[in-house]
Amino acid sequence: MKAIIIHGTKGSPQGNWFPWLAGQLQTQGFDVQVPHMPTPDGQNLQNWLAAFDRIRLDQNTILIGHSMGAGFILRLLEHGGPICGAILVAPFMAALGLPEYDVLNKSFVEGPVDWQKIKSNSREFRVIAGDDDPYVPFMASKQVADGLGCPLTVIPGGKHLNAESGYTEFPILRDMVLDLAKAEKPAYVKQA
Repeated sequence: MKAIIIHGTKGSPQGNWFPWLAGQLQTQGFDVQVPHMPTPDGQNLQNWLAAFDRIRLDQNTILIGHSMGAGFILRLLEHGGPICGAILVAPFMAALGLPEYDVLNKSFVEGPVDWQKIKSNSREFRVIAGDDDPYVPFMASKQVADGLGCPLTVIPGGKHLNAESGYTEFPILRDMVLDLAKAEKPAYVKQA
């Protein structure tokens, strides 16, 4: 199995729970990639798609995104797949009312979201959100879960589920990834 962890706006592969999760999954035999996405300089959807272009997705891939990294995964799945699954942490697909971030996120969140196309390109989805996120309103993450028709795991007091909120380790997320990897695949999915 392959896991790809995507950071958000002003993030990096070394931030939050990303190194911890990568290590946890590697001990389980996953091929893990945590690409560095262009941010804040050069941040727009086209540049992120270009930065991701060399990464190949297949039916043994699980994508994990935090904040705008989750929104990027949705845009990515409008154009490619199928993958095994995606886990979206504190996702949103609308302006946040935070000018410093909204200008960087604009190209990701503007325009309609093709939920049907996205759903057709991933076997499963999971959404995780803090009930008191100071950056991403809870309803913004709920709208993503509703659009995908998938479970929403609410973390009481989780805030933005980042290092600032105490999330340098994230066992619930690790367990979700492992559950997705073990889930029975439909007959049309070739086993690796």
